[in-house]
Amino acid sequence: MQVDRVVALHLKPESGGVAPVKALDAVAGKGFVGDKCFGRRHRQVLFISSTHLEELGFDPGQLREQVTVTLPTLQSLPVGTIVAVGDVEFEIEQDCEPCSRMAQMMGEEPEAFIARSSFKRGMLMKVRTSGTIRIGDEVKILGASA
Repeated sequence: MQVDRVVALHLKPESGGVAPVKALDAVAGKGFVGDKCFGRRHRQVLFISSTHLEELGFDPGQLREQVTVTLPTLQSLPVGTIVAVGDVEFEIEQDCEPCSRMAQMMGEEPEAFIARSSFKRGMLMKVRTSGTIRIGDEVKILGASA
């Protein structure tokens, strides 16, 4: 049985691109410490499957996700699903829909980028429990939120 894991972590500073890191400190209801999305009530964290990154021809972090995992079924999980990374729990809030802004950042024509990356752009989540996640941590699907 395959164990799914974190394969890359990135922090999005206030300006510029993303920075690869070995660990991220998650705060319940807030996001990752030092990340530009920290403190938001929603859309705190973006997870993406390494399978989809490979299909799209991008490297980890290139689509501005913070967490890259080897969970090929990530995109098919329903809203409200709880995903554990190590001891930290996250809740899926919505599919991250591709947009023309991201297409421009990737140097692609918006319609083509949106068409090829639909349902492969990752899942937006909120942090449910605090803790530190690291590259290599196991990823588990715990089920639906209560």
